[in-house]
Amino acid sequence: MRHFFQDTRGSAILWTLFLILILFTLSFVVYTGTTVYAKYQTCETELERAAFVTVDAGLLNTNVRDLQLNVPADAAQSLLEENLADAGWAREDGRWVKYNGEKLAYALEGAQLSVQEKTLRLDATFVMPAPWAMSSVTEIRIPMTVLSSVLYID
Repeated sequence: MRHFFQDTRGSAILWTLFLILILFTLSFVVYTGTTVYAKYQTCETELERAAFVTVDAGLLNTNVRDLQLNVPADAAQSLLEENLADAGWAREDGRWVKYNGEKLAYALEGAQLSVQEKTLRLDATFVMPAPWAMSSVTEIRIPMTVLSSVLYID
């Protein structure tokens, strides 16, 4: 290694190729991370909207004059499924999927809905196809939790 650094015949081409390789690798990593994060944020925003509409539609009195702010647990599941279907999601093989044209954009696996008084909680696993074919990695999986609750100010 010492001989390589003290070589006076010139290694500028090797250093240039090495730096180009590092920059391409760094660009690849940044692009992949940005793509995954953008799709995750889009999916999370859609789920939050569906949960907010579910909580709002599930209230017994939309004007909350009677102060019954608890979300009805029996209607929440069907309302959420209806809201997801209205937002362009489809149910396939036990998971919710969203397509961008003919191509799968992302999916939700293991979606579990729970309601505790004024709060609706949706736990799922965000799944998207990997942007690049990386050996045996074909999908990227990230856990996701969405909370929506009734806020009433006296």
